[in-house]
Order: sequence, then C-alpha cells, then structure tokens
Amino acid sequence: MTPSLDSQVLALDPLARTALLVDGALAIALGLCGLFTGRLQAEWTELPAALVLVASTALLPYGARAWEAGRAGRASRARTSGLCLLNACWVVVVIALPIGGWIDPNAVGWMLLAAHLAVPLVMTLVLWRSLRFIERPSAAGRER
Repeated sequence: MTPSLDSQVLALDPLARTALLVDGALAIALGLCGLFTGRLQAEWTELPAALVLVASTALLPYGARAWEAGRAGRASRARTSGLCLLNACWVVVVIALPIGGWIDPNAVGWMLLAAHLAVPLVMTLVLWRSLRFIERPSAAGRER
C-alpha cells in the first residue's frame, strides 16, 4: 500500500529549513506592516490600497505555516508541496498584475513588486529542490 502524501514526512535539509524560517518571518513582518500601514504603502507605491490589504492578509497564514515547518525541521510532503505551490502562484500573480494592466506602480512600487517576486521565486526553487532530492524515510529503509 502506498503511503498518502500527508504521511510522507520529510526531514528538511538545512537550506530548506533556514529558507522557511526566513520566509516565514518576512511574510509575517510584511503582512503586519501592510495591515498597519497599508494606506501609507499604497500612497508611496501607487498600488491599490485593497491590493496591499489583501496581500498583507494572505501573507500572515502563509508565514505562520512556513515558520512552523522551518522550526520543526520536518514537514509532510503535502505541506511542503503546498508551500511550494503557494509561492509559485504568488510569482505568477505578481507577474500578471502589471502585465495585465491591473496595476501601474511608481518606482517604489516596482521595487516592492520585485521583492514580492524574488523571495517567492527563490522559495519555490528551494522547496522544489527539497521535494526532489530529499530521501523519503520509507525509501531509505527499503534500499538497505
């Protein structure tokens, strides 16, 4: 019988663990800053205030999950896949918003978008690497 994705627990490598801790802390910090200073951020970046609020709100539960996984040093394959997928979706949205003409930020807004693109892109690659190259405990036991 094949174990479900939830039961396949990965021991995170040091790179993935550190990346999750940093990403979780950044997501929580940016989320809280956006909630408390959203209107000011919208004025400085010429991004819609509603977008800043929604993005900030979305960052909080993601940050908590990323921090929790990094702190534990272990995560189910499903959780790691989910975090990787969320980061990939975030990258697609950040690219699609200006290309689609839905937002027209100023220079500061472009810098914020670049940060919102770079960090999730790196996280997607790090988590994807972890999913591909970390041995599953059950597979390691069968090979011996």
